[in-house]
Amino acid sequence: MSFQIRYHPKAWEEVDSLEGGQKKKVYKQILKLSITPELGKPLRALQGNDLSDCRTMYADDKRIRIVYRLVEGTLDVFIIAIGKRDDFDVYKKAVKRL
Repeated sequence: MSFQIRYHPKAWEEVDSLEGGQKKKVYKQILKLSITPELGKPLRALQGNDLSDCRTMYADDKRIRIVYRLVEGTLDVFIIAIGKRDDFDVYKKAVKRL
């Protein structure tokens, strides 16, 4: 079974802005999500930001985070934010986009 990958428009811009090597590693991880979306680690409230219905997957030796959620009742994986973990920015962006 294959899951459909969908992107928040800003997440698409974030992955597109990565360096070549990082971009390739992110796409490789996203391909894995299209096959097994449960691979990502479930999230919880982080610094007051509730992402309990989301998951995160790492790329580029944990330097890049992919924040996503499974769309209930469908075979969709919705990529919400992609970026470095620095100061939890990627998670803050994800909260704003939900």
